[in-house]
Amino acid sequence: MKERILAAVILLMATAVTTKGRRQWTEQQAWKWYEQVGVIKGFNQPERPYPGMSLGEMLGKAHEMGMNSVRFWISDNPDAAIQAINNMKAATKPYGMTLSPVLVVPASKDYLEGKVQDREAVKAHLKAYTQKVVGTFAKDRQIVLWDIRNEPGQFGFDTSTNEICIQDLQLVSDIADWCYEMNPVQPITSSIYWRSDILDEHKNELSRKCFEVESKMDIHNFHDYSCGKRGYTDDLIAAMERTGHRPIVCTECITRVNGSGMGRTLAEFSKHNVGFYMWGLYANDANWEVKWNKSTYMPYEPAFHDLLYPDGEPYDWREVEMLRNYSFSDGAGDPGVEKTDRWTPTRAWRWMATGPVKGKSVKSVADAIRWLNDGHEADVYNSLRVELQYEAYKGNSKQFFAELDSLLKLARKAGMTVLPTLLTDRDALYPAIELAQYEKAVIDRYYMNGTIQAWDLYFHPGEQVADKARLASLVKLLFRECRYAFANQPLTATPCVSVKPFADGFDYKKALYHGRRNGWNQLQYAGGASDSLTYQIWSMSDVLSFSTAQPAAESGWLMSLAFRFGRPIFCTSWSPRGEEDANEMLSRFADSHAYWYQQSSAPTGKIAAFKFKPILTGH
Repeated sequence: MKERILAAVILLMATAVTTKGRRQWTEQQAWKWYEQVGVIKGFNQPERPYPGMSLGEMLGKAHEMGMNSVRFWISDNPDAAIQAINNMKAATKPYGMTLSPVLVVPASKDYLEGKVQDREAVKAHLKAYTQKVVGTFAKDRQIVLWDIRNEPGQFGFDTSTNEICIQDLQLVSDIADWCYEMNPVQPITSSIYWRSDILDEHKNELSRKCFEVESKMDIHNFHDYSCGKRGYTDDLIAAMERTGHRPIVCTECITRVNGSGMGRTLAEFSKHNVGFYMWGLYANDANWEVKWNKSTYMPYEPAFHDLLYPDGEPYDWREVEMLRNYSFSDGAGDPGVEKTDRWTPTRAWRWMATGPVKGKSVKSVADAIRWLNDGHEADVYNSLRVELQYEAYKGNSKQFFAELDSLLKLARKAGMTVLPTLLTDRDALYPAIELAQYEKAVIDRYYMNGTIQAWDLYFHPGEQVADKARLASLVKLLFRECRYAFANQPLTATPCVSVKPFADGFDYKKALYHGRRNGWNQLQYAGGASDSLTYQIWSMSDVLSFSTAQPAAESGWLMSLAFRFGRPIFCTSWSPRGEEDANEMLSRFADSHAYWYQQSSAPTGKIAAFKFKPILTGH
């Protein structure tokens, strides 16, 4: 009896402060709100990178990066929740930032499962919490939206039964009604669509309930950590749109390891006019930098969440520009995954941290296996570049992979890495999509294999094929498709380019002195290769590749142009001209920290001692 009286008093207190409530906004009202608030660019949960940083300093940094809103969890105690919102209001106000508080309505698992004795008393308590918090700020426009429940059905989720999820969704429906009674000027919403198994409203009772409750929201709200999965974001948004054409905000996003980094995510959101809250700001003690159920005790790459290192340096400066320039585009302006998911230079250089690669180039998997079994110069070289045969894959993919598995096993046993070359011009006349799917299939299989040094997607495009347009289109498609494999090894391709032979007495070093206009003007091409194709390849590659059979002087000139791109360099095929030429080129490789693969037999006296030299610049 006492519990019922108390619940009635709490409910009376909550309803006493209500004004005449409102109904769910019409679509027109929702779009008017969206037009007024503009593009939402926010982040979740301000967490300090070290204990002494103030909240104001963190928010100032977020504002500097182009963010304008913060989503954060509040207490399940209404007074503490109100205080937390007021504190965040004060901290964000100097930067003109808005807030999206996440209600934590204190509903237990027992309540959702119907195991509490007095369900109505508990329900009254939940209503009182909701209305006290929302009612306090119902007219406060610094609150941009109310996120009334995070990922309904997440806790207690059991794949064998959906009943608790359905009850959690019913609670969301109740919370929405309680919020509407407070007549808030902010939209009411919940991240109902956060799972891939509820996108078909006709699938089962749970999906139907999701559809029903989403239909009650003022605006759409979803979570998307799979923007790198082609078509998934479109399907997610289409599912919500079937409940009504309303503004869309993604309140959680960004997981770089599966291609859902800033580039792909914002490209997808831009075409659908989606506001967003990425997860995290600084790397911090919440350890969000690694995937769920992984530990930061071990090194990691790339970062899973977060925008900044603890010292405020962006993980990727490109992401800052994407944030600052983000706008709604209705589908225009996506540079493509081949650009947005290119490795950062930092990540590429970390891949090089294992030290110099002194490689041998062989023509086939069979040759590589023989070379390893015979033990030829295995104490001198530590990597193998191997040309794979598309026709072998097309003829018998099972045998193709079995042979490649054997090679990788032998190389690992010998302490060597492998650089596969996937295509050459001999394959270029096959349908482009067929070639791209082949490359992705191979990388998908070995994307976590540490014996793979890198992937050379195409060696010498244009060496025999003259169709420039086809080559440019094919190279772009290869990089695009292979990015969707999310490989842990760098992607590259080796352009077909060489240097015009130097005239006797030409001072090639002085020709590249400060202010002297030389470089690309000395390059030459065969077939369909060109400056633009070489630039295209180098601009999409994680590491820069070239090949050479020229003297060391010309070879070094070509390498100097690759060095301009600020990324690690691979010479995927090197044919030195005698011992003196080999030693001079080894010195150039050491100066530029280049990995190399020797094509022809040559004196190896100085190869065993090869190591990188410090890069020093005089003042």
